[in-house]
Amino acid sequence: LGLQEVAFSTQPLELELRGVKSAEAVRILLDFLYARPTWMEREVTTDTCKDVMHLASELKLPALKEQGLQWNRLLTAPAAPLPTVDSDVEAASDVEEEVSKNEAEAVESPEVFLKMRCIKFDAKTVPMPPVTSAQEAAEAAGEIYNRQDSTFLANLVRVFWEWPIWLEPALQQSPVFLRTMDADRFKRLIPFVAYQWKDGPWQQAYTRLGFDPRVAPDEALPCQVIHFKDESFRGRGRELPQPSDDISFQKAPTARNQLFQLEYLKDDECINDLLTGFEPHCGDCDRRHGFLGEMLYEVIIERLKVKASELHCKKRKSSGGRTVTRKAMRRG
Repeated sequence: LGLQEVAFSTQPLELELRGVKSAEAVRILLDFLYARPTWMEREVTTDTCKDVMHLASELKLPALKEQGLQWNRLLTAPAAPLPTVDSDVEAASDVEEEVSKNEAEAVESPEVFLKMRCIKFDAKTVPMPPVTSAQEAAEAAGEIYNRQDSTFLANLVRVFWEWPIWLEPALQQSPVFLRTMDADRFKRLIPFVAYQWKDGPWQQAYTRLGFDPRVAPDEALPCQVIHFKDESFRGRGRELPQPSDDISFQKAPTARNQLFQLEYLKDDECINDLLTGFEPHCGDCDRRHGFLGEMLYEVIIERLKVKASELHCKKRKSSGGRTVTRKAMRRG
């Protein structure tokens, strides 16, 4: 990159510059690491800014990343329009236009997607996707480190268009991600594709940006989250519900409060029969029961209680059998 060697008093600094093309970005990084006061005063190009944010993300340097975001805002800010003489009608609409402009800029700003956006069921709106694309937004934010990141993000976009709402275990077990799921990569890139619900009938589920399941019953019903409480676990009532790794409820529950998506519960013949022919209606979405309605929701819960009891019983019998076998072997 045409950089002069810099000696450290203690040990050399080794950097793996994956995907970095700008020598100026590396100079800025070295100035930052050496605390040289001029590192923030440099004039940067779009490519340099992109590489700076890339390096800051990979090396976990939040101050450098924040400066990169500031440079990016300056580089991408639209030019101010020339002053004109507005009519009274145009002046009256300036406030609404400014609000719309601010909202658009907020969505377009890369830092919006650096952390997961979470909302509650009573939120008036849902988070929107990037104005450009998930790939371009992630690149602008410096979160694409290599080709694997690009492929992973493209797969995320694809699966969320095919199925708009996912609990994390179901997403991890999707054939697309069986061998490529990485916790750090997922945490970095999922905010460019989805937001998350804090409560309601899709609690803890990741939902495609811009998609509001509350007004889309046909698509949202199969994705609805069922909160199942297993009463056989005593004294654990305050545990927060967690998505079950056993997404189809094929094994005895391992915790008191677990979350399941309705579509995967249809492997149970009784639940499948209950849902056959059921048609949700827009406007009937309830915070607890979603589009199922109270009666159908509670019937499904009762069926899960019966199934959980059967699975626990089967597990105890299986464990008992193994114990007897081990004792017999010891006697022999």
